Amino acid sequence: MNIKLDGIPGDSKSYSHKGWAEVLSWNWGMTSNRKLPHHNGDDKTSLNELSFVKLIGTDSSLIRLFYAQGKVIPSVEFSMMPSLGKREAPTKYLHLKMEDVVIKSVVTGGLSEDNSFKEHITLLFDRINFDYSKNNQPANGSTVGTIEGFEFGWNIPGNAEWKV
Repeated sequence: MNIKLDGIPGDSKSYSHKGWAEVLSWNWGMTSNRKLPHHNGDDKTSLNELSFVKLIGTDSSLIRLFYAQGKVIPSVEFSMMPSLGKREAPTKYLHLKMEDVVIKSVVTGGLSEDNSFKEHITLLFDRINFDYSKNNQPANGSTVGTIEGFEFGWNIPGNAEWKV
């Protein structure tokens, strides 16, 4: 898993994600103020902030500077690829793109036994695109499968669908 914050170069070791940061874990959710299962004109979807954990790295100082300045990051991309064998080409599995992003919080910690320290970073954003790709198995003796995409995009200030 890797994340790219515009203007903040990371130190990922992944060949396909140079300049990105490696992510250890992440979470993101959606909630609603609905009280009944049927739609009411006052219903509003709330897209929670996205949080991720990474090792402290060369990008840590800039992350803190952007946070302290309240700087808006034009674009943030998060990419997940499944673990494959050495001979298999990596394929996109899940890709998130956020626009007009600010860093809400940075929390650092760890254990001395781990010999590494981690950062828990939380992001707020105006727009998000969630793109999931499913690899379908080859059919009818073919050696090549197909990729099927499923996408969701939301503009939070406009409370409306967003197409990238």
